[in-house]
Amino acid sequence: GLYSTTKKWLSGDGKDNLSHRMLSGMFTGGLGSMISCPLDVVRTRMQADAGVVRNGKYVTGLKKGDAVRYRGMISAFLTIFKEEGLKKGLYRGASVTVLRASLLNGAQLASYDTLKRSLNWNEGPALHFFCGFASGVIAQTAVMPVDTIKSQMMLGSGWKDVFATLRRNGPFYLYRGLAPACAGQGLIMVLQMPLIEEFRRLLGIKAI
Repeated sequence: GLYSTTKKWLSGDGKDNLSHRMLSGMFTGGLGSMISCPLDVVRTRMQADAGVVRNGKYVTGLKKGDAVRYRGMISAFLTIFKEEGLKKGLYRGASVTVLRASLLNGAQLASYDTLKRSLNWNEGPALHFFCGFASGVIAQTAVMPVDTIKSQMMLGSGWKDVFATLRRNGPFYLYRGLAPACAGQGLIMVLQMPLIEEFRRLLGIKAI
């Protein structure tokens, strides 16, 4: 989609370099994140509120003993907007969310694109699977600190809380859960990138 178009626009003569690929990925990722940020907030809040409900209260989970806040996705949207507004509610932590998406997309697409050019393999599934997985691992490693901070802020923490957590746990706290996160992101890209490449081929569009 926009990645190839933005890369072509930045390169001008069509001879793109690594910086063009990074910037194109960061722009498209940041734009998509701005649009989807409210969905991300709602998903994070509903996951945090998960638990068994009896008589309108949670009897298990992180919110044990508290009254149920959200009856469903639409209820969560309306409740958050009504009680907290856009900036402090549905777009809470938007700066971190957009930064995270920009870094993830920039690192993932740039590394995927660059790896494909570096390997002397024929265009096809093997190349797409390998580069997809590798780019997912690279991207998740780059974005892991922002990912950790984003999740904490979406649950209601501010920057003071984040810094307090870092002081208590040290900088390696930001990379807690890196291995499963890399494995997950790698598997997502193993599915996503070959599908994108196949759709481009079917539509007669040049491969990434």
